[in-house]
Amino acid sequence: MIRQLAIIAMSALLLAGCDPPDRDAAASRPGFGANGRRDLIGSAADTGGEKGGQTYAAFDAYRDLKGSGLAFAGYGCVSDCADVIGGYRWARQRNVTDARLCEAATWGELEGCVAFAQGLPSELSSLPPLKKEAAR
Repeated sequence: MIRQLAIIAMSALLLAGCDPPDRDAAASRPGFGANGRRDLIGSAADTGGEKGGQTYAAFDAYRDLKGSGLAFAGYGCVSDCADVIGGYRWARQRNVTDARLCEAATWGELEGCVAFAQGLPSELSSLPPLKKEAAR
């Protein structure tokens, strides 16, 4: 019993000394790029191959630099978010709960499907500014 209490006390002290999470920590999580924005890299979704003549990495880089500044369910939009919203609706109609089951004609639709599978809220928002180091 005393040993267990000592372990709990030591754990509490270690946790108390930890810094709160920041953008850099968020950027290292699967589903977030180095620039702190949500993407499919590291998710269960199939990001291999091409859609619309682009790899997912090329689409993600273009969208982050030239996109509309809008996001739906946390995923950035190239223009008006119609493709992301369409993918989200497709997944909701089929009650998709596993990102590996998402089907889409565009990368934006795939992101929308994955957003639903991840349980993200269906909301339109603005994206935070890009981190300068990652935007190069």
